[in-house]
Parts: sequence; structure tokens; C-alpha cells
Amino acid sequence: MMRRYSLPILGMMAVVCFGLPCLVVAADDGPVVVLADLPDSGRTGQVVSALTQSLPPRLFSLRGQGDAAGAGQPDLLIAYSGVDYDAGDIAAVNDFVRAGGALLYLYGGTDRHIEPANALLKDLRLGLTRVNTPRQEVKLAKHKVTDGVQALPDSPYRTTVTGGNRWPIIRQGRFVVGATAAISKGRAAVLPLTMVTATGSGEPTPDQIRLLTNACYWLADRRLKTIAGGRGGPSVKPPTTFGPPPVRPGAIEDKRKRRMRKALERDRRAATDDHSGRILVDILAADDRWDIVAEMLDKSLATTGAPVDYLDAAGTASPLVDALQKPPGLLVIGSTRQFTLDEAVAVAHYADMGGRILFLCHATRDYAIRLVDLNTILREFGVSVSLIRPKNATLLETHPITASLKHLPEFTWGVNIWSGVATPVAKAGARPFLSTLESDNARIVIVDGKTLLVGTKAIRSPIKEGPPQPFVPLVEAAIDWLLENHAQ
Repeated sequence: MMRRYSLPILGMMAVVCFGLPCLVVAADDGPVVVLADLPDSGRTGQVVSALTQSLPPRLFSLRGQGDAAGAGQPDLLIAYSGVDYDAGDIAAVNDFVRAGGALLYLYGGTDRHIEPANALLKDLRLGLTRVNTPRQEVKLAKHKVTDGVQALPDSPYRTTVTGGNRWPIIRQGRFVVGATAAISKGRAAVLPLTMVTATGSGEPTPDQIRLLTNACYWLADRRLKTIAGGRGGPSVKPPTTFGPPPVRPGAIEDKRKRRMRKALERDRRAATDDHSGRILVDILAADDRWDIVAEMLDKSLATTGAPVDYLDAAGTASPLVDALQKPPGLLVIGSTRQFTLDEAVAVAHYADMGGRILFLCHATRDYAIRLVDLNTILREFGVSVSLIRPKNATLLETHPITASLKHLPEFTWGVNIWSGVATPVAKAGARPFLSTLESDNARIVIVDGKTLLVGTKAIRSPIKEGPPQPFVPLVEAAIDWLLENHAQ
């Protein structure tokens, strides 16, 4: 069934476009804000997962549907023909693009997708028509969107892109199945969803991810020029591999303010100390309820019997680099400070050597930048986190962590975990709030820090009977799983 609703973010776009058109391409140094209005399951879920891994967070800030309320003004909207927007949303999208915004429109190949697609695209002088495309290899025109792409699925796409604004970039037979467009001050790209996603439980190929990534870079080119060196400066090209793009070190400086009203009071050990066989905790802040998170964490870690060190992050630019020279038995990283790329590499290396990591992801809207900072490390593992996941019924997947747990109550709003490689273990509705990664001897848990806040003075428990902090057993089971069969 087609989905019809009015998006909060599109209402915000209307404010941007009608009231302050210049803000669509604001001359600040922040990353390009990409809003993916896509279902987070099935083929469309692959799009967010692929872009999470391929778009560097220092250049792009990727948000999903649940982040609309706190996303800020978007630069690039990714929309899908499976969404039937109302007239107000359509007008907002059209004005957003004309005022300088960018639109990546992904279309489905069945009849039911044509009407909602044409309703959105017609005022941009674009459209879709059902045709009998042949089952044959697609032909790629030379364009920045197709640069470096070698092979794409040859299944019939059964649709052609029409309209006076289209610039054909991909053909199947004589039909145009992929196109770009320049529209007033903005840009648009129209691609088949099945061209950039995999069937069933498979994953998109590197060429599919490259096409999707190239499209985002081309659409965001105007903003990227601003980020890279001022208006008129050189464009930032997509990476040749799916890692950080080849930008000169120091060319992009993150000047956003990080406020910290209070530091967490703990006895701290220097990064250069020997943390072997110990639990090392990197939590710096006491504001935004981190004092309560840390208090509950201490109680949970005490059940392991292992000594706990809190990291002294002062005195060095990359304290985790030094701290992991003599690696701890378990590393706990909270979203409370800014991390360097060197630290991200060091944490990834620690995992490669069989490390165990617990990522505690927590932030309210006023501190959401801290999640962006944590993504500097999480991106090394194909994961990112963001606000806002709505509250919903808790669903537990079959996993050793959940084996001894019974039904858990509804979980409050908070952090959503985006990944195409992590295993969801606990979800609020369809959205994970605890996920795991496991390879060789390494184990990683990513969890919403609110699991340690529910039932405390910060967040009232939703149940009157049962354990006072109903989600703490889930966290303790995750810690037990992390340390299982692992010498301290």
C-alpha cells in the first residue's frame, strides 16, 4: 500500500525556501546535511546503510526519517516514489530545489510508482513513463554521477525518465532510465531504486554504491565547494575507494561549538598508563545526564569483577592512540567529546587485534553534535548513530545477549543505529537501539545510553512492577557477552 503523509522536514523546507532561500546553501563550514526520507527496511534501507559507509561524516551529515525534527535545514533530500506526498509537501520540495537545494529521486519499477513520481516531478519538468525496456546491459554517458562505474544490473527497469529538463546519463536500449537536471539554482538526479540496491538479503555491489555516492557528491557540489575553500573553490571529488576522500589535511576545519557544562568527576589514569587486563572508560562529560549514565555503568561493570580505569583525555590530542598501545580487556567509549581520525584508526586496529568495545551513544537535541563526533569512530565499522528514534515497543532478536531476558517494556525515544553490517539485537519497533558486530576474536556492542537512564531520576520507568531499571539487565548481558571467552 502506498504511504501518504506530510513530512515535518518538508514543512521546515517551506520555511527555508519561502522565507530564507539563501539558507539552502548557507556559507558555513558545516557538513552537507542529507535527509533520506526512505523506509529503513528492505531495498530502501540499503540506501541509508550504503551511504553511511561511503559518505565521510566530516563532509556529509546523513539523517533518516526519525531525525526530521532535529535535522536542521537540509541541503540534499533523498526521496522515493513509494511515498505519496500531499500537495503541500510537493510544493515545498519544488521550491526547495529551485532555491538551491538538491534532490535525489529513486523510483520503483511498477505502475503504482508512476503517479506519485509524476506528481512530485512535473513542476521540475521531469517525469516517468512506463515502457518495455529490454533486458540488456545499461549504457553510461560520461558524467560525474557515472564516473568510475563499470557494471550495473541489467534487469529491465521498465520505466523511462521524461521531461524537458532531463539530461540522460544512463540508457537501457533506447530508453533513458537515469537522468540529471539543473533546475533554477538547484539540481536533481533521478535513478531506479533497483539500480543502486541488491535483491533479497544481498548487499549492493561496489559499482552500485559508487553510483549512489557519486550522485550525492554531484548534487552537493555547490555546498562542497563552500566547505572546501569558499565559493568558487575546487570541488571535493568522491573517493576512489570507500574511505575518506583525498582532501588535504586541515583543509576542512570543524568549527562547530562543543559545550560542556560539567566534567565527570572520577579518578582518572593517564593515556600512557598500562591498561592491560582492565576496563578502560572514555567518558568525559557529566552534563546531559552523563553523570547518571556513568553511575549506572559503574554498577554494571562492577559485576564483572574487573578493575575499571577512567581515561584522562587531557594533555594529548589523541588520547586513545596512547591508551591502546597496551590494550585493555574492554574499551567503553561514550559520546562525550570530539575524537580525531587517528583515534578512529587506533580503535579500529584494537578491534582487528581482537578487542572488545562497548559504544554508549547518548545525546539530547542540544548535544547532538556529540553523536556526530562519535561517528568519526563508528564509521570505521560501517555504523553511524543519529537522533531521533521515536519510542516504540521493544523487540528482542534471537541472540546470546537476549537469551536470558524476558519481555522488556516500551523503550523511550533516543538514538537510532544505522548500519548494513551490524546485527540488530534490540529494537524499538523497527529501529535498532542495541546492535552488535563480531569478527574473528573481536566483539563490539553499540547501544543507546538511555538503556541506563530509564528507571532513574532522569527518565521514569514505564512499568510499575519488575526491576526498577528494566533495561540495565540488557546492558549487563551485553557486557557479559563482550567479555565471554576473553582473557582480561
